[in-house]
Amino acid sequence: MADEDWLQAMSLANDHLLPRYQLLEEIAELLMPLTGDQIDECRSGILAILRQQVGITTRDPVPVSEPTDVHTMDWTLDRWLRAKEGDREPGTIDTARRHWNAFIAHSKLPMLEEVKRRHLVAWRDSLVDTGTYRPKSINQRVQLVSAILRAGWRDAELAQPDLKAITLPEPDDSGRGAWTR
Repeated sequence: MADEDWLQAMSLANDHLLPRYQLLEEIAELLMPLTGDQIDECRSGILAILRQQVGITTRDPVPVSEPTDVHTMDWTLDRWLRAKEGDREPGTIDTARRHWNAFIAHSKLPMLEEVKRRHLVAWRDSLVDTGTYRPKSINQRVQLVSAILRAGWRDAELAQPDLKAITLPEPDDSGRGAWTR
Protein backbone atom coordinates (compact mmCIF):
# COMPACT_ATOMS: atom_id res chain seq x y z
CA MET A 1 0.00 0.00 0.00
CA ALA A 2 1.38 3.38 -0.99
CA ASP A 3 1.95 6.04 1.65
CA GLU A 4 -0.70 8.26 0.04
CA ASP A 5 -3.29 5.49 0.12
CA TRP A 6 -2.43 4.69 3.72
CA LEU A 7 -2.75 8.35 4.75
CA GLN A 8 -6.10 8.65 2.97
CA ALA A 9 -7.39 5.48 4.65
CA MET A 10 -6.27 6.78 8.07
CA SER A 11 -7.93 10.13 7.42
CA LEU A 12 -11.22 8.45 6.48
CA ALA A 13 -11.04 6.20 9.55
CA ASN A 14 -10.33 9.22 11.75
CA ASP A 15 -13.30 11.14 10.28
CA HIS A 16 -15.51 8.13 10.99
CA LEU A 17 -14.27 7.22 14.46
CA LEU A 18 -13.38 10.55 16.12
CA PRO A 19 -16.99 11.87 16.50
CA ARG A 20 -18.03 8.53 18.03
CA TYR A 21 -15.16 8.58 20.47
CA GLN A 22 -15.96 12.16 21.51
CA LEU A 23 -19.64 11.24 22.04
CA LEU A 24 -18.66 8.23 24.15
CA GLU A 25 -16.40 10.46 26.28
CA GLU A 26 -19.30 12.89 26.86
CA ILE A 27 -21.65 10.06 27.81
CA ALA A 28 -19.05 8.53 30.15
CA GLU A 29 -18.59 11.90 31.85
CA LEU A 30 -22.34 12.31 32.32
CA LEU A 31 -22.67 8.80 33.78
CA MET A 32 -19.67 9.18 36.14
CA PRO A 33 -21.67 10.25 39.23
CA LEU A 34 -24.08 7.30 38.94
CA THR A 35 -23.78 3.99 40.77
CA GLY A 36 -24.22 0.67 38.99
CA ASP A 37 -27.80 0.37 40.22
CA GLN A 38 -28.60 3.89 39.00
CA ILE A 39 -27.14 3.10 35.58
CA ASP A 40 -29.30 -0.03 35.41
CA GLU A 41 -32.31 2.11 36.33
CA CYS A 42 -31.80 4.59 33.47
CA ARG A 43 -30.30 2.20 30.88
CA SER A 44 -33.57 1.47 29.04
CA GLY A 45 -34.42 5.18 28.81
CA ILE A 46 -30.99 6.12 27.47
CA LEU A 47 -31.07 3.33 24.90
CA ALA A 48 -34.62 4.25 23.85
CA ILE A 49 -33.57 7.85 23.24
CA LEU A 50 -30.48 6.75 21.29
CA ARG A 51 -32.50 4.35 19.15
CA GLN A 52 -35.07 7.05 18.47
CA GLN A 53 -32.46 9.64 17.50
CA VAL A 54 -30.58 7.22 15.23
CA GLY A 55 -33.89 6.28 13.58
CA ILE A 56 -34.76 9.92 13.02
CA THR A 57 -31.32 10.75 11.65
CA THR A 58 -31.19 7.75 9.31
CA ARG A 59 -34.90 8.08 8.51
CA ASP A 60 -35.39 4.42 9.41
CA PRO A 61 -38.24 3.19 11.58
CA VAL A 62 -37.18 2.48 15.12
CA PRO A 63 -37.62 -1.23 15.80
CA VAL A 64 -39.23 -2.18 19.06
CA SER A 65 -37.38 -5.38 19.89
CA GLU A 66 -38.64 -5.79 23.43
CA PRO A 67 -41.53 -4.46 25.45
CA THR A 68 -40.46 -1.38 27.30
CA ASP A 69 -42.08 1.05 29.64
CA VAL A 70 -39.96 3.89 28.29
CA HIS A 71 -41.51 6.16 25.67
CA THR A 72 -39.68 9.09 24.11
CA MET A 73 -41.34 12.31 23.03
CA ASP A 74 -40.58 11.43 19.40
CA TRP A 75 -42.36 8.10 19.89
CA THR A 76 -45.33 10.05 21.25
CA LEU A 77 -45.56 12.26 18.17
CA ASP A 78 -45.25 9.18 15.96
CA ARG A 79 -48.18 7.54 17.79
CA TRP A 80 -50.33 10.64 17.22
CA LEU A 81 -49.42 10.71 13.52
CA ARG A 82 -50.27 7.01 13.11
CA ALA A 83 -53.57 7.33 14.97
CA LYS A 84 -55.32 8.97 12.01
CA GLU A 85 -52.82 8.42 9.24
CA GLY A 86 -54.11 9.97 6.04
CA ASP A 87 -57.03 11.71 7.76
CA ARG A 88 -55.19 14.85 8.80
CA GLU A 89 -54.49 17.82 6.60
CA PRO A 90 -50.77 18.34 5.85
CA GLY A 91 -51.06 21.86 7.28
CA THR A 92 -52.37 20.48 10.57
CA ILE A 93 -49.47 18.04 10.76
CA ASP A 94 -46.91 20.80 10.12
CA THR A 95 -48.57 23.08 12.67
CA ALA A 96 -48.74 20.28 15.25
CA ARG A 97 -45.04 19.46 14.73
CA ARG A 98 -44.11 23.12 15.17
CA HIS A 99 -46.12 23.44 18.39
CA TRP A 100 -44.86 20.06 19.64
CA ASN A 101 -41.24 21.09 19.07
CA ALA A 102 -41.88 24.37 20.89
CA PHE A 103 -43.35 22.48 23.85
CA ILE A 104 -40.39 20.08 23.98
CA ALA A 105 -37.91 22.97 23.75
CA HIS A 106 -39.67 24.70 26.64
CA SER A 107 -40.18 21.67 28.88
CA LYS A 108 -36.84 20.00 28.06
CA LEU A 109 -38.44 16.61 28.73
CA PRO A 110 -37.19 13.66 26.66
CA MET A 111 -39.64 11.06 28.00
CA LEU A 112 -43.44 10.91 27.91
CA GLU A 113 -43.58 9.48 31.43
CA GLU A 114 -42.15 12.73 32.79
CA VAL A 115 -44.83 15.03 31.34
CA LYS A 116 -47.25 16.39 33.93
CA ARG A 117 -50.07 18.93 33.78
CA ARG A 118 -47.80 21.57 35.29
CA HIS A 119 -45.49 21.35 32.24
CA LEU A 120 -48.35 22.26 29.90
CA VAL A 121 -49.49 25.04 32.21
CA ALA A 122 -45.94 26.43 32.45
CA TRP A 123 -45.62 26.37 28.64
CA ARG A 124 -49.02 28.05 28.25
CA ASP A 125 -48.01 30.73 30.78
CA SER A 126 -44.72 31.34 28.95
CA LEU A 127 -46.69 31.87 25.71
CA VAL A 128 -48.94 34.36 27.52
CA ASP A 129 -45.92 36.16 29.01
CA THR A 130 -44.36 36.75 25.59
CA GLY A 131 -47.35 38.90 24.66
CA THR A 132 -46.99 37.70 21.07
CA TYR A 133 -50.01 35.43 20.87
CA ARG A 134 -53.73 35.96 21.36
CA PRO A 135 -55.68 33.57 23.61
CA LYS A 136 -57.17 31.70 20.64
CA SER A 137 -53.69 31.03 19.21
CA ILE A 138 -52.36 29.89 22.59
CA ASN A 139 -55.37 27.60 23.04
CA GLN A 140 -54.79 26.06 19.62
CA ARG A 141 -51.19 25.29 20.59
CA VAL A 142 -52.16 23.82 23.94
CA GLN A 143 -54.96 21.73 22.41
CA LEU A 144 -52.76 20.26 19.67
CA VAL A 145 -49.98 19.39 22.12
CA SER A 146 -52.54 17.93 24.53
CA ALA A 147 -53.95 15.74 21.75
CA ILE A 148 -50.48 14.41 20.95
CA LEU A 149 -49.82 13.70 24.61
CA ARG A 150 -53.18 11.94 25.04
CA ALA A 151 -52.42 9.67 22.07
CA GLY A 152 -49.05 8.79 23.60
CA TRP A 153 -50.46 8.18 27.06
CA ARG A 154 -53.22 6.02 25.60
CA ASP A 155 -50.84 3.88 23.49
CA ALA A 156 -48.32 3.60 26.32
CA GLU A 157 -51.13 2.64 28.68
CA LEU A 158 -50.14 5.39 31.10
CA ALA A 159 -52.45 7.31 33.40
CA GLN A 160 -53.38 10.66 31.91
CA PRO A 161 -53.22 13.75 34.08
CA ASP A 162 -56.27 15.97 34.24
CA LEU A 163 -55.89 18.48 31.42
CA LYS A 164 -59.19 20.27 32.02
CA ALA A 165 -59.20 24.03 32.37
CA ILE A 166 -55.77 24.64 30.87
CA THR A 167 -57.01 26.74 27.97
CA LEU A 168 -57.38 30.47 28.29
CA PRO A 169 -60.76 32.21 28.26
CA GLU A 170 -61.28 33.90 24.93
CA PRO A 171 -62.70 37.42 24.86
CA ASP A 172 -66.26 37.62 23.55
CA ASP A 173 -65.64 40.80 21.60
CA SER A 174 -62.88 40.89 19.02
CA GLY A 175 -63.15 44.66 18.66
CA ARG A 176 -64.77 44.36 15.26
CA GLY A 177 -67.95 46.21 14.53
CA ALA A 178 -70.80 45.68 12.12
CA TRP A 179 -69.96 46.51 8.55
CA THR A 180 -71.64 49.58 7.09
CA ARG A 181 -71.40 51.33 3.76
